[in-house]
Amino acid sequence: MYIKNLRLINEKKDSVIRDVEFHSGVNFIVDANNSKKHNKVGKTTFLKLIDIALGAKDKKYLYFDSETNSSNKKFEEYIKKNKISVELTLTKDEKLTEKDKNNFILYVGLYPNSKRLIDGVRFNYKEYNEKLNEIFFENENNIPTFRELVHSFVRISLKKDDDSFLKNIPRTSNQVYRSIYNYLFNIADPVTNESISSLNKKLKDIKTSLKSFQEINGISSVSESEQILSTLKNDSTIVKSKLNDILSRTEFEKNRKKINEIRSEYTRIIDKIADVKFNITQIEENIRVEKKAAFLPVNNNLYVKFFDEINRLIPDINKTFDDLIKFNAQLNGNKIEYYNNLKNDLTKELTVLESEKNRLLNNNRSFIALIEDNKIDEYEELSKKLVDIENNITTQRTELKTLVEYKKQIEKIQKQIGNLKQQTEKIDYEKNVNLFNEYFRKYANQINGEHPLLTYNPDADAFPLSIRSLDSGTSTGTRKSLIAAYDLAYQKFAEKINKSIPNFIIHDVLENIEGENLKSIINIANLNRTQYIVAILKEKLDSSDISSKEQKKLTLLSLSQDKMLFND
Repeated sequence: MYIKNLRLINEKKDSVIRDVEFHSGVNFIVDANNSKKHNKVGKTTFLKLIDIALGAKDKKYLYFDSETNSSNKKFEEYIKKNKISVELTLTKDEKLTEKDKNNFILYVGLYPNSKRLIDGVRFNYKEYNEKLNEIFFENENNIPTFRELVHSFVRISLKKDDDSFLKNIPRTSNQVYRSIYNYLFNIADPVTNESISSLNKKLKDIKTSLKSFQEINGISSVSESEQILSTLKNDSTIVKSKLNDILSRTEFEKNRKKINEIRSEYTRIIDKIADVKFNITQIEENIRVEKKAAFLPVNNNLYVKFFDEINRLIPDINKTFDDLIKFNAQLNGNKIEYYNNLKNDLTKELTVLESEKNRLLNNNRSFIALIEDNKIDEYEELSKKLVDIENNITTQRTELKTLVEYKKQIEKIQKQIGNLKQQTEKIDYEKNVNLFNEYFRKYANQINGEHPLLTYNPDADAFPLSIRSLDSGTSTGTRKSLIAAYDLAYQKFAEKINKSIPNFIIHDVLENIEGENLKSIINIANLNRTQYIVAILKEKLDSSDISSKEQKKLTLLSLSQDKMLFND
């Protein structure tokens, strides 16, 4: 598929700003300024317009400089205000002469919320690139994606010029690169590589989830969890044994309410018996004191003083001193009698309580030992401990089951990846790589006398391609030539194996390439009928001794301060 035409359209004015007709072979976008102020006339922007028409998502990179993190506000407003769009016409005709047959017209608005059209039909971004994959690569499976593939043909703002140019997609896995290059070199089914990439991502996600699960639950492995579970089971057995030594757990659970009732009644009786016995002891002490007092000699002086005091206060009292002595003796006897009566009542109550206790003991002998030895509290404590252990066992079993499931998933995915890798390792890649190297080495030698070799690594985890130079001490210009040799060799290789690809190479800046090398690149591109679309300075063309006539033939678009890209 070739590029036939590019038009810049001002939708607001309904006018065409620029209409550029491409030709086969080399297409130079020339900066014709005769000064040191280059890169301001729009040659790189022109290449970016092609890239946007070819599905580049971020349109703002037309006016945004990522290196300086700044935006050309004037240019940005111009695009938005005038609703600028780009129209790119594609054709399968290498002579670029057919009018309609096998042509495709791509139309993309450069302003926010604008439309993307292919032959007048509107597509969303995803559908647009899927359609481009069919048009350029006949890749209906969309594996790899169009944007993953087209980076090998559109090299704008290339940061490095050594063999790292093969890594042309930022932050992409080796599996994606393997899918891309296996597809481009017809080495393996890209679906297999896509499957490996997808499985690796799934494996990574599962391992991340497993790590979080382990950190949250404080466990490191299935083995550790199994050991914890074994210890908990052993603890459970020990506690159950202790419970059974006190009372059968089944019996206890069955009669828990009755045991608690007996315990409550037994405690009440025991406490009451203790109180009665204490009271009897106190009464017996009082009786002893009163009996002792009865035999003590009378202190007549004390009684005389007391009697005289009463007579003074109550002169009419009709009692003698002897009456007072008799009354005091009688009072002492009454106290002893009262205490004896009280003791008799308490003794009777004690007898009744002892009878109640004996009856309770006789009727509940199977449980009473538990109560008398105060083992109910111990039993309850052990029961609670057993519940905690059993809950912990349940939790640990759940955690272990989850760990085992994680392990099974990981092993299953690893096995699937291993099987797919074995399939890729059995692929015969040498035939196509050798065919490519025929052209690669030939073109590299024609361009600058180098003898590079493209090698393929069948290891599914490694980056698939490398370039080994059989020479040393190459300069920057030589490495630029290497990229050109690679791109031109691939075009010839794809033609040989009849692979549908973009029949163009878009490259920004070839200033470092030596004049003779540039001439060789031009000759190879023209002979191969490959569109080699490159931004270049006129000064470079002049210094390379390319004639004015030849320059005119090769120039697609000449830009300068007086004739800038968006002058309308």
